[in-house]
Amino acid sequence: AVREHYMPISAEGALPDSKVGSVLALADKLESILSFFSVGMIPSGSNDPYALRRQAYGIVRIVADKQWHLDLLDIEPELVIAMTAAGVSPAFDMTKVTSDVHSFISERIRLALDGKKYRHDIVETAISGKQNDIVNVMEAAATLDAHKDDANFKDSIEALTRVLRIADKNDADANLAVDAALFQAPSEQQLLDQVTAIETKPAETIDGLYQQLAGLQPTIAQYFEDNMIMDKDEQVKNNRLHQLTRIAQLTEELGNLNELIVK
Repeated sequence: AVREHYMPISAEGALPDSKVGSVLALADKLESILSFFSVGMIPSGSNDPYALRRQAYGIVRIVADKQWHLDLLDIEPELVIAMTAAGVSPAFDMTKVTSDVHSFISERIRLALDGKKYRHDIVETAISGKQNDIVNVMEAAATLDAHKDDANFKDSIEALTRVLRIADKNDADANLAVDAALFQAPSEQQLLDQVTAIETKPAETIDGLYQQLAGLQPTIAQYFEDNMIMDKDEQVKNNRLHQLTRIAQLTEELGNLNELIVK
């Protein structure tokens, strides 16, 4: 494990094999990046004397190899808390740079996805979403790439992005309860039933989620055909916005679908 915690020693070098070595490698690399960023020693241009880019890329490769679901925005402050509790935290504040480190590592995820020859818009979709789990980001890109030539891909993505654009008008802090008593068309109940089914029994994989959401396309199309979302009745309008926002939230694991190019 002591030997493995230095791995990989090059961008595409061998990864640690043992679980303990992998954990040590992640902790060491993340602590190094946080420390250097905290004192302003951040790579710029081609200048990276402490190989922080390689270490960040190593984090991405190890996590992907082990299929460990780690939320970057959670694990960075957790590391700082653990070091403080153990009495080994440095004299400088590492908490102030966690968002910068997150962005830095995200760029290495982009590099890993580019290496798989995915389309630029698919990489951008996966990277620019609200998902911070490295494995899920990479699975989202793989899923979109796998389905990009499906016969229903264009219609499915166009339906979901239409939902996203309108749901963006909703109050971000709104209670998303939907009142079926306010429905005026059968498609409203049909969409609610389908969305509730996805929420109640979520797919076990990102690919499964994509297929669930793609399956909503005919109902979404009918929903927009039957209903004026921005109804003059405030209650009806908000009810419909809440319904669309629940769909929008389900899409977040796939990334920011607005970045996808469909023709």
